[in-house]
Amino acid sequence: MQSLPAVKRPDDPLRAIIGPIFTALENKWWVDELYWTIFLNPYIVLSRFLADVIDVRFWHDWFHEVVIVGGYNALCRMLSVRIDLGGIDALANGLATATQGLAARLRRVETGYVRNYALAVFFGAVIILGYLILR
Repeated sequence: MQSLPAVKRPDDPLRAIIGPIFTALENKWWVDELYWTIFLNPYIVLSRFLADVIDVRFWHDWFHEVVIVGGYNALCRMLSVRIDLGGIDALANGLATATQGLAARLRRVETGYVRNYALAVFFGAVIILGYLILR
């Protein structure tokens, strides 16, 4: 192998001369490995924790589902039961009941005879004229 030039030899000739220093230089003093160990691996572990625990479990699963969706559903239930059914529907049902009661009383007045209606118009005119004269 000595007949090959130094560039084409499988092993560098400096390895035999400087030994472990050559290995350290060849591995760039293990700066990349040290950087990964000190900075990147803890950062990756922290980012996975933040993504899995904080973002998914806390923010999405608990805060979104329990606080936001649960609060929205509770507010909708309160509005639909207390405001809509208890207030708006109760008012509409009360008006309907009052209208039915008034219609039941007015049903007795309606006889279907034109003479009764003419008499009611005459009494109405007398009351209006009396009010205008006495005022």
